[in-house]
Amino acid sequence: MNRRTPELPQGVRVGPYTLKHCLGKGATAHVYLAVTTTGREFALKIRARGRPDTDRRFLREFESLRRLQLPGVIRVYEAGQTEKWLWFTMDVVRGPTLFDRIQKASRIQERVTRACELGIQLCRSLEGIHAAGLVHRDLKPSNILVSEREEIRVLDFGVVGWWSAGEPLTSTGATVGTLPYMSPEQMAGHAPTSAIDIFAAAVTLFEAVAGKRQRPEHPHGWIARQILERFVPLASLYPEIPKPFSAILAQALSLDPRDRPTAREFEEVLAQVLEGTGCPSWPEPALFVGRNLEFDILKEALEGDGPRMVLLRGQAGDGRRRLLEQGRRHAILQGHQTVRARCHQDEPGGAIGEILDQILRAHPTSVIGEAIRTSEAQILLAMWPHLPLQSL
Repeated sequence: MNRRTPELPQGVRVGPYTLKHCLGKGATAHVYLAVTTTGREFALKIRARGRPDTDRRFLREFESLRRLQLPGVIRVYEAGQTEKWLWFTMDVVRGPTLFDRIQKASRIQERVTRACELGIQLCRSLEGIHAAGLVHRDLKPSNILVSEREEIRVLDFGVVGWWSAGEPLTSTGATVGTLPYMSPEQMAGHAPTSAIDIFAAAVTLFEAVAGKRQRPEHPHGWIARQILERFVPLASLYPEIPKPFSAILAQALSLDPRDRPTAREFEEVLAQVLEGTGCPSWPEPALFVGRNLEFDILKEALEGDGPRMVLLRGQAGDGRRRLLEQGRRHAILQGHQTVRARCHQDEPGGAIGEILDQILRAHPTSVIGEAIRTSEAQILLAMWPHLPLQSL
């Protein structure tokens, strides 16, 4: 079992470093200001050795950071281990969290400006992280510091998803992260994608501007809230907030990961807000009101075991998209994985192909190969050439 890391007194030697005061404490590790014999300062993260899987996760954090070497991401230098301890050193960042830096401004307009400036840096860091095949999976205010030079540093890669790793650190269906900043699909234990970092970044910027949301009585209350409820658009809370800023946060907080912007797209819109441009979309209501009969029918259709497909028909503007979104939220809360597609008269079978594409891309090639024979793959490719089945 894991041992909690005790607080170490000043002057203790760890490898070639001498510990000074504690900079921060986590659930299993502490960070100290440490100095070398030449007087150079580092931040040293240390934890007591415990279970093999959590020890590997700690070392994986160092290896992920060592490989990244990106602007905006904390830089690491050296790692070591003894019979009792695991440790590594990194840059010392002196400054507040992104949340505290933005909240320091008393005027909402100034908070939005700071959120855009720092958010652009954050998106650039995420773009590099995602380009390297990584997903942070635990982005939150305490993991984003702002230096004295107004430069962000992303910290704590302890639960990073390393796509190229041969050995997963979490089992299928396991959830890692911090509840108030986890996306609905992350809470449901679905395979992590870069979209979960976009969601967490949007929550972080949302709270930095509007303040922390009210906490539920029990931590598990976040699960129902994150999955079933939309965030109230910032432009509805504060009329002085630019609508393009409110709109990009709302898009980044979308239920469907495919509806969220990429890090590059997120960055571009934040830059437009700073320039006073951008699409001034009107905010949509956060609450789902009415349609009880239709919603009950939809919930009944989505409940039960095995694959289910529901077809919603109607006229443009009749609220089908909102009704379907709430139905999907209910299904995710029940532990189901959902996909969405639209039917078009000029694309026969297009919706089925879109659904198959989403399902196939959510599974590794080895799993697809066990489920679909080569002859079946050829038939599917003849109908939908874009499906990821060419390797079968």
